Amino acid sequence: MNSNDSIFKAGIEAYVAKFVEAKVLQIGTDTAHEIIRRIEDGNFVPHQTFNLQDSTGVGVYNNGVLHSYVPRQSAMEPNPSKPNPKWGWEELEKALASGTSKYNEGIWIVLFGGSMPYAAQVNEKWGYHGKLIKLAVRELFENIHQMDLE
Repeated sequence: MNSNDSIFKAGIEAYVAKFVEAKVLQIGTDTAHEIIRRIEDGNFVPHQTFNLQDSTGVGVYNNGVLHSYVPRQSAMEPNPSKPNPKWGWEELEKALASGTSKYNEGIWIVLFGGSMPYAAQVNEKWGYHGKLIKLAVRELFENIHQMDLE
Protein backbone atom coordinates (compact mmCIF):
# COMPACT_ATOMS: atom_id res chain seq x y z
CA MET A 1 0.00 0.00 0.00
CA ASN A 2 1.48 3.33 -0.99
CA SER A 3 1.37 6.50 1.07
CA ASN A 4 -1.64 7.94 -0.80
CA ASP A 5 -3.65 4.76 -0.17
CA SER A 6 -2.96 4.85 3.56
CA ILE A 7 -3.88 8.56 3.76
CA PHE A 8 -7.11 7.88 1.83
CA LYS A 9 -7.92 4.89 4.07
CA ALA A 10 -7.30 6.91 7.25
CA GLY A 11 -9.55 9.69 5.93
CA ILE A 12 -12.37 7.28 5.09
CA GLU A 13 -12.10 5.59 8.51
CA ALA A 14 -12.22 8.97 10.29
CA TYR A 15 -15.24 10.05 8.24
CA VAL A 16 -17.12 6.81 8.90
CA ALA A 17 -16.35 7.00 12.64
CA LYS A 18 -17.70 10.58 12.86
CA PHE A 19 -20.72 9.66 10.71
CA VAL A 20 -21.61 6.68 12.90
CA GLU A 21 -21.03 8.70 16.10
CA ALA A 22 -23.39 11.43 14.87
CA LYS A 23 -26.07 8.89 13.96
CA VAL A 24 -25.80 7.09 17.32
CA LEU A 25 -26.00 10.42 19.18
CA GLN A 26 -29.07 11.37 17.15
CA ILE A 27 -30.72 8.05 18.02
CA GLY A 28 -29.91 8.64 21.70
CA THR A 29 -31.31 12.16 21.57
CA ASP A 30 -34.51 11.13 19.79
CA THR A 31 -35.01 8.26 22.26
CA ALA A 32 -34.38 10.52 25.27
CA HIS A 33 -36.86 13.13 24.02
CA GLU A 34 -39.59 10.52 23.62
CA ILE A 35 -38.94 9.01 27.06
CA ILE A 36 -39.15 12.45 28.68
CA ARG A 37 -42.34 13.26 26.76
CA ARG A 38 -43.92 10.05 28.06
CA ILE A 39 -42.73 10.72 31.63
CA GLU A 40 -44.29 14.18 31.47
CA ASP A 41 -47.58 12.64 30.32
CA GLY A 42 -47.75 11.21 33.84
CA ASN A 43 -48.41 7.61 32.83
CA PHE A 44 -45.18 5.94 33.92
CA VAL A 45 -44.02 7.23 37.28
CA PRO A 46 -46.32 6.99 40.31
CA HIS A 47 -46.53 10.27 42.18
CA GLN A 48 -47.73 11.95 45.31
CA THR A 49 -45.45 14.99 45.41
CA PHE A 50 -44.08 14.53 41.83
CA ASN A 51 -40.51 14.38 43.16
CA LEU A 52 -40.07 10.80 41.94
CA GLN A 53 -41.13 11.88 38.44
CA ASP A 54 -38.79 14.88 38.62
CA SER A 55 -35.93 12.54 39.56
CA THR A 56 -36.39 10.37 36.44
CA GLY A 57 -34.47 11.28 33.29
CA VAL A 58 -31.99 10.28 30.62
CA GLY A 59 -28.30 11.02 30.23
CA VAL A 60 -26.61 10.64 26.86
CA TYR A 61 -22.85 10.56 27.44
CA ASN A 62 -20.32 10.92 24.65
CA ASN A 63 -16.85 10.15 26.02
CA GLY A 64 -17.85 11.58 29.39
CA VAL A 65 -19.62 14.66 28.03
CA LEU A 66 -23.19 14.76 29.34
CA HIS A 67 -26.27 15.74 27.38
CA SER A 68 -29.12 15.51 29.88
CA TYR A 69 -32.81 15.16 29.25
CA VAL A 70 -35.06 15.85 32.20
CA PRO A 71 -38.78 16.37 32.65
CA ARG A 72 -40.26 19.75 33.47
CA GLN A 73 -40.24 20.24 37.22
CA SER A 74 -43.65 19.22 38.53
CA ALA A 75 -43.10 19.08 42.29
CA MET A 76 -44.23 22.14 44.19
CA GLU A 77 -42.47 21.14 47.40
CA PRO A 78 -39.66 18.78 48.35
CA ASN A 79 -40.43 15.27 49.44
CA PRO A 80 -40.82 15.38 53.21
CA SER A 81 -38.20 12.68 53.85
CA LYS A 82 -36.55 12.78 57.22
CA PRO A 83 -34.21 14.24 58.31
CA ASN A 84 -33.61 16.19 55.06
CA PRO A 85 -36.40 16.93 52.59
CA LYS A 86 -35.27 16.28 49.01
CA TRP A 87 -36.21 17.75 45.66
CA GLY A 88 -36.41 15.19 42.85
CA TRP A 89 -34.74 17.44 40.28
CA GLU A 90 -31.75 17.96 42.57
CA GLU A 91 -31.32 14.22 43.05
CA LEU A 92 -31.48 13.70 39.29
CA GLU A 93 -28.87 16.42 38.70
CA LYS A 94 -26.51 14.65 41.13
CA ALA A 95 -27.08 11.28 39.45
CA LEU A 96 -26.54 12.68 35.95
CA ALA A 97 -23.35 14.49 37.01
CA SER A 98 -21.94 11.37 38.65
CA GLY A 99 -22.19 9.54 35.32
CA THR A 100 -19.60 11.71 33.58
CA SER A 101 -16.76 9.76 35.19
CA LYS A 102 -18.48 6.37 34.95
CA TYR A 103 -19.57 6.70 31.29
CA ASN A 104 -16.41 8.34 29.98
CA GLU A 105 -15.58 6.07 27.04
CA GLY A 106 -17.82 5.75 24.03
CA ILE A 107 -21.49 6.64 23.77
CA TRP A 108 -23.88 5.68 26.57
CA ILE A 109 -27.63 6.20 26.81
CA VAL A 110 -28.49 5.92 30.50
CA LEU A 111 -32.02 5.88 31.94
CA PHE A 112 -32.24 7.12 35.52
CA GLY A 113 -35.43 5.51 36.78
CA GLY A 114 -35.95 7.63 39.86
CA SER A 115 -33.05 9.10 41.79
CA MET A 116 -34.94 9.51 45.05
CA PRO A 117 -33.87 7.32 48.00
CA TYR A 118 -37.31 5.65 48.10
CA ALA A 119 -37.50 4.83 44.36
CA ALA A 120 -36.80 1.10 44.88
CA GLN A 121 -39.64 0.80 47.40
CA VAL A 122 -42.09 2.49 45.06
CA ASN A 123 -40.88 0.30 42.20
CA GLU A 124 -41.54 -2.86 44.24
CA LYS A 125 -45.16 -1.80 44.64
CA TRP A 126 -45.82 -0.32 41.18
CA GLY A 127 -43.19 -1.89 38.90
CA TYR A 128 -42.59 1.31 37.01
CA HIS A 129 -38.89 0.60 36.30
CA GLY A 130 -39.87 -2.29 34.05
CA LYS A 131 -42.32 -0.07 32.16
CA LEU A 132 -39.67 2.61 31.68
CA ILE A 133 -37.13 0.06 30.47
CA LYS A 134 -39.62 -1.42 27.98
CA LEU A 135 -40.41 2.07 26.72
CA ALA A 136 -36.72 2.92 26.37
CA VAL A 137 -35.89 -0.27 24.49
CA ARG A 138 -38.92 0.07 22.21
CA GLU A 139 -38.05 3.70 21.39
CA LEU A 140 -34.38 2.88 20.88
CA PHE A 141 -35.15 0.08 18.40
CA GLU A 142 -37.76 2.18 16.62
CA ASN A 143 -35.25 5.02 16.22
CA ILE A 144 -32.60 2.61 14.95
CA HIS A 145 -35.08 1.13 12.48
CA GLN A 146 -35.98 4.60 11.19
CA MET A 147 -32.36 5.76 10.95
CA ASP A 148 -31.53 7.45 7.69
CA LEU A 149 -28.08 6.48 6.48
CA GLU A 150 -27.72 9.29 3.96
